[in-house]
Amino acid sequence: MRCPGGLEASLQLGYASQYVDRGEFLGEDLFHLGFEPYGAIEVEGVGELEVTAGLWQGSFTGGRELNLYGEVYKDLGSLGAAVGITHSSFSGMGRGSDHEIETYLLMEKTFSGLSLGAGAYFDTSDSLPNEVYLEFMADYAIPLGSLTLDLVATYGYFDDGVAWSSLGAALEVPMGENVRVVPHLTGSHSRDLGDWFFGGVGAHFSF
Repeated sequence: MRCPGGLEASLQLGYASQYVDRGEFLGEDLFHLGFEPYGAIEVEGVGELEVTAGLWQGSFTGGRELNLYGEVYKDLGSLGAAVGITHSSFSGMGRGSDHEIETYLLMEKTFSGLSLGAGAYFDTSDSLPNEVYLEFMADYAIPLGSLTLDLVATYGYFDDGVAWSSLGAALEVPMGENVRVVPHLTGSHSRDLGDWFFGGVGAHFSF
């Protein structure tokens, strides 16, 4: 095993008027930050793998959440595949458990500015009301000069029968070689979880 390239990282800071996760409203005024180092390794017999680790911290009315995660991604030519694990801890939210662990498998295909993805998430901590969660996503990127408009549609389904869907738009505004500002709007609908509309802005730094 060898490392063909150097380690890179990104830092994200942001605000959203509401914290809605997988169609569920969790609180008002989400302030969040994330740090994500990533790089590539060469594995004999497998080829190049992209390895990512990171943390995401969110603070909002009624609670806080911390996610730690790791992921391995493989470019398969016509498809991309990733496997990963996420550990989530909560405080002040009144959930059934203060800790959750999910493993997941993702598949994606990108062509002509359109990215299609599907993911399966598995509760390995027995702390969620569902054991399997499925998510499907379509992301269409529209170049607007130096800007990029991303239109995103998402559908999620829990194995207890709860489903949700959302439509969102985000505008990527470059503020320099390694800085992007991204305002965004999202509408979310679910017969079981309610309807939500929220917006916000994020700043992304790469180094």
